[in-house]
Amino acid sequence: MAILKKIISWPLIMLNVIVCAGFLFTGYSYVIPPVEHPTIALANFAFPGFAVGVFLFMFFWLFFSKKYSLISLFTLIVGYVPMQKYAPVTSPDEEPAEKPLKIVSYNVHTFHDPLIEGADTGTIYKVIEYLHEVDADIICLQEAYLKPETREKLEPHFKYIDTYGKDDKGTAVTVLSKTPIKKCEPIAYDSDNNLSACFYVEYQGKTLRVINNHFESINIKSKDRQDFKAYMKNAFEDEESMQGSKRIFSFIRDAAVKRQPQAEAVAKVIGDNAKNTIVVGDFNDPPLSYSHYLIDQKLTDCYAKRGLFTGFSYTNNAMYVRIDHAFCSDDFEVVKCYVDNTVDFSDHYPIITYLTRVEK
Repeated sequence: MAILKKIISWPLIMLNVIVCAGFLFTGYSYVIPPVEHPTIALANFAFPGFAVGVFLFMFFWLFFSKKYSLISLFTLIVGYVPMQKYAPVTSPDEEPAEKPLKIVSYNVHTFHDPLIEGADTGTIYKVIEYLHEVDADIICLQEAYLKPETREKLEPHFKYIDTYGKDDKGTAVTVLSKTPIKKCEPIAYDSDNNLSACFYVEYQGKTLRVINNHFESINIKSKDRQDFKAYMKNAFEDEESMQGSKRIFSFIRDAAVKRQPQAEAVAKVIGDNAKNTIVVGDFNDPPLSYSHYLIDQKLTDCYAKRGLFTGFSYTNNAMYVRIDHAFCSDDFEVVKCYVDNTVDFSDHYPIITYLTRVEK
């Protein structure tokens, strides 16, 4: 009986070790620059699967041979950092004595502008009503080019509005604020349709740098996006799904390569020992990505600090990812951060952050 148990156990132990190695590799793959190793940029998408495997093995061994559960337990300890980035387990801070600074970042998908083909003409009113009701101090929008008629609808609700955009097709970042916006400085990097800008906003007698980003989009074709779930399900069963899967992953890989210099440009603007700085936006990259890592090296990831679980901000077409992020400098304390998945006016959900000042 003991021999039979060993015969069964050893292959499972080896498989457990392989799963744990995959968990750690995919979890820490974000430190590898995609420009140098493009394919590794895809590794983080396998992290959730390996994480589930590690937990399943740990519970399995707890019932059949407790000592082997230490393999998974040790792996989870070593992999605490990526786990906390991907699915943090935190709680909101205590209610602050002072009113916190409330910031919303939201890719509004061109407000579903009626002048843009395929848009829902009624959604623009719902978006503006939501932005008014959310009552934030600063709202950062992506894909938010303000046509005159759109600005006209916003102005009754927001005293200060500034925008930086390239054209009239939704390619713009916009900031709405309760306090004056002194100026806007574009951040230069190479992209046809994506962009970042630094807005200087007055707040409590100081000037905040609010960097609003819309990093390189993946640009998956509409049909591929709609068929993504079927591709993943049948990837090893038919040639069309196999080719479709390869095509989608090549888009994801190539976009990650383009995002690296964009994130580097923003990190350079942030600088070292940044103060009065907030960085938000649609990164089009998950938390275990190189672009996120570059900004995380400079600032505090608000969701990792006070968020809860995965907080997916994009859930269309069987793609479940958190690609919208919020960061702050260390002279702010994160009180709360969450993704508001109760609104469906865009293909993204807004990420909402509450901050208080820390005097240093």
